[in-house]
Amino acid sequence: MRRGDPEPFVLRRPEGRPLPIVASLPHSGVRVPASIAERFTPAHRAWLRNTDWHLPELHEFLPQVGVTTIAATHSRYVVDLNRDPAGPLYGDFHRAVIARTTAPR
Repeated sequence: MRRGDPEPFVLRRPEGRPLPIVASLPHSGVRVPASIAERFTPAHRAWLRNTDWHLPELHEFLPQVGVTTIAATHSRYVVDLNRDPAGPLYGDFHRAVIARTTAPR
């Protein structure tokens, strides 16, 4: 990540008594740097397929009831936080942390 870019995720700690639960929202991010967006098809630029669009708002209450949440800030087309970091870093959309191409139709 370059200086000035936001972190790849937002961690919200529980308010009050914490519960032993972490809610992960790895496909909720929508940020796409211009240098990556310019490589997208017009359809992908207009609509980031495979995005969990409203999960952060839907789960906004979780820290208030003691649940830790972690939510992606960047689109899964930039970095997929739901991938195994011990697996491939770059390559297949369904396995790599950084996909070589957007999701196949």
